Amino acid sequence: MKRNHYRTATVILAVLWIVSAGTLFYFLYFGVARTGSDGRQIVSVTEGEKQFLLQEMRQLLSAMQQIHMHMGNGDRESAARAAESVGMNMVDELAAVEGTILLKLPAPMKKLGLGTHSEFDNLARTIRSDASEQRIQKEIGELMTRCVACHAAYRLP
Repeated sequence: MKRNHYRTATVILAVLWIVSAGTLFYFLYFGVARTGSDGRQIVSVTEGEKQFLLQEMRQLLSAMQQIHMHMGNGDRESAARAAESVGMNMVDELAAVEGTILLKLPAPMKKLGLGTHSEFDNLARTIRSDASEQRIQKEIGELMTRCVACHAAYRLP
């Protein structure tokens, strides 16, 4: 009789674990979002998280302005440093401060965002290389395509 209780308890615990793991996977992959009236995904975050994300976006925009300014002045090293300032090291710093936001973002948005930071690091390497200004401008344009795609697909509440 006791053996049946253990077996039943084991089955119940296994089912609970599967449901919990499935729920966690769902939120990690799909995030917490709903479709808005404009067709974009409204990412559900708290007001504090929203401000945090907006600050990150302002930093990306500011870095892009600095890159253009320094390239216009012929100062490639300063332009490369501006690009690196919002590269993958920034992601590590942000995750350490506000890691729960990543759980709320839909997977495609996370992929787009992480790819953007990675592309800033690639841009820094290109700027430091002997690449032509035309190639650098092409990479900047491709990087900005990521920004446009994100803003076209997602919005904050």
